[in-house]
Amino acid sequence: MPSPHSKELLHALVQNASDLILIVTADGLIREATGAVTEVLGTEPRACTGRTLVDLVHPHDCVLLNGLITGALSAGPGGTERVGWRMRHAEGHWVDVEVVATNLVHEEHVGGLLLSARDISASKAFEEQLRHRAFHDPLTQLPNRALLLDRIEQAMARDQRTIALLFVDLDDFKVVNDSLGHAAGDALLTAVAARLRGCLRSADTAARLGGDEFALLIEEVVDPAEGERVANRVLDTMRRPFSLHGEPVHVAVSVGLVVADAGTLSVDELLRRADFAMYSAKHNGKSRAEHFDPNADAELIEQFQRTAPVNQAAERVTWFARAEEQRAEIEHVLEDPATRIAQVFQPIVDLRTGLVSAYEALSRFAGSRRPPNAWFAQAHRCGLGIELEMAAAQAQLATPERPAGTRLSINLSPTSLLSAEADEHLGGDLSHLILEVTEDELVAEGTALEDRLAEMRGRGARLAVDDIGAGYAGLKQVMRLQPDVLKLDRSLVSGVAVDPAKGAMVDALVRYARRIGSEVCAEGVESLDDLQALADLDVTYGQGFVLSHPGPAWATVSGPAVAVCRSALSAVIRHDGHEIERTATTSELQLERVCHQIGAVTDRGGLRGVLDPIRVLLGVDEVTLSLITPDGSRVETIVSHDEDTDPFFSLDDYPATAAVIATGEAAQVLASDPEADPAEVRLLGELGYRSLLMVPLVAGAQNIGVLEANATEERPWSRTQIHSARILGYQLAHVLDRARLLAR
Repeated sequence: MPSPHSKELLHALVQNASDLILIVTADGLIREATGAVTEVLGTEPRACTGRTLVDLVHPHDCVLLNGLITGALSAGPGGTERVGWRMRHAEGHWVDVEVVATNLVHEEHVGGLLLSARDISASKAFEEQLRHRAFHDPLTQLPNRALLLDRIEQAMARDQRTIALLFVDLDDFKVVNDSLGHAAGDALLTAVAARLRGCLRSADTAARLGGDEFALLIEEVVDPAEGERVANRVLDTMRRPFSLHGEPVHVAVSVGLVVADAGTLSVDELLRRADFAMYSAKHNGKSRAEHFDPNADAELIEQFQRTAPVNQAAERVTWFARAEEQRAEIEHVLEDPATRIAQVFQPIVDLRTGLVSAYEALSRFAGSRRPPNAWFAQAHRCGLGIELEMAAAQAQLATPERPAGTRLSINLSPTSLLSAEADEHLGGDLSHLILEVTEDELVAEGTALEDRLAEMRGRGARLAVDDIGAGYAGLKQVMRLQPDVLKLDRSLVSGVAVDPAKGAMVDALVRYARRIGSEVCAEGVESLDDLQALADLDVTYGQGFVLSHPGPAWATVSGPAVAVCRSALSAVIRHDGHEIERTATTSELQLERVCHQIGAVTDRGGLRGVLDPIRVLLGVDEVTLSLITPDGSRVETIVSHDEDTDPFFSLDDYPATAAVIATGEAAQVLASDPEADPAEVRLLGELGYRSLLMVPLVAGAQNIGVLEANATEERPWSRTQIHSARILGYQLAHVLDRARLLAR
């Protein structure tokens, strides 16, 4: 028999338990309550005693209560039963609990069912949150594609019901992202989602499929014209301008509509028809709604098979083919990939030498002019993407006699890179390989892809990210992955020789790549002029038709293209002035040209001749050179554009100038700066300027004078201007000192 001490210990443990503990009779009467009663139900234990469980359990869960008691009693002495239900809290809300009932009816000191109830509200809420995230779009909070498909399946399974499905796509949404930024684009998508919800009844579903595509499901169509009315309501509500950052933004949409009786179509076919109708609305002028037309559907498929357009619409058109037809096409290819997929190779050329550095492997599908990317996208939709990619990669890797010293660049999606098949075929040393991944495939893959790529790079593989310069997302992935090769999109490369904006962007990307230890490759090079400009911009590699077309292994490079690459570098090595003038402009090249001119100066006339190039390089309105007089009390203006300028200035009158000469530090003077040297500000005003930059002229470790740059607009001086002015100051000081141009 337990000692009094043991009973007290047991009582204390029960009283302080983290679970609510109840002893109830077979008919649900609570005889005793203890444990975490207050924590779970917000009331004292005695308030529960004498009540029935029915009073505390949610009415909808009473059937669970009856099942728990019946099951525990049927289980016999010591038997248990577990269930979850909701119990009423003293403050009026419901608490989710997990209840375990133990049959202790035959125990002398219990004589009933022992119920232990644990509060699981927090975990239930977390589960609900995860469930919501799994089936809702995180940006708009609309149901996502998975939830939409589930609801369509349920609606199509109901007898004697007609449903309508609308696909809604924003027209020219890319313009909003490009002009206003992605944050504004996200705000617009959220606002569009709100308006779409307002076009439906509470029983209908508005979903976001991805990007700027939405779907509306009307689960019970009574009037055949109801779907058309909803489509018109969508068009009307979208015609009202949206407000982004206080500015009105007009958005148009294209709507595709399909109406079907339950059970007559598969879900996949219903989606295909809605998508086709939306595509037809865009094709016929945008900002309109179109019903699915089976005749137009058949005509488009026939036209596609006949003409096989190689354009952006090609991939989408393959979706209009039925799912079983799409899969059958891919399976047919996979039955004999050796004869149905041809592998071609395009040289990647080192623009410094004209020699082949690597070959990009590309697939061509026999008997089809459909773009290869459309085939691979189709395979992924059918669940055969990995198989098709790896079949192509195997053939590419097995192609013999690749020239020594060259790498092979293969295109693989993140899905394939993370697959077991990649482990099998891409094992061991990968120093011969470049893995090329397009930026849009990288966005959603998370750290698993990064870890995988890091492991493969550790075995020698190089990583290339494609489509750089096509949009913000590409730059985002470059910053995230710091790839070995940045492949410039052909839209940035084409016309770079005559487009200063493109040249500036390429120059910036080359500088960025250099900072992160990467190299740049230009894709789609199609003219010798562009090739020359890219080489002069210090782009490392190039590929494109002007160098070599994709072809059987292993193609050589065009002779004229090789000559351009070699002559571009040769001109820099020889410092051929005539050739240098033809090259694309970079800041380094501009500085080199001016320094070259300074180095050729032999007299004061020649020195005056370099003032204009210095002024242009620094982006200023006036440049003057002054030297310290032999007694060290004054500076003498040696060269300036203004021949009438007073040549002598006392250093006692201009403390800022004196400080530059004494310390060797640069200085800026701004007309509105209250701490600026008043004498310098006054002189600036007399000369018609608002900004002054001074750097010392240093020769033989001595400060012999000062270079002054003046601007009519007041603006602080950039670091680049200051660094460039210092370099020019060093060059000028040595010329002045060597030529002994101190005498007037």
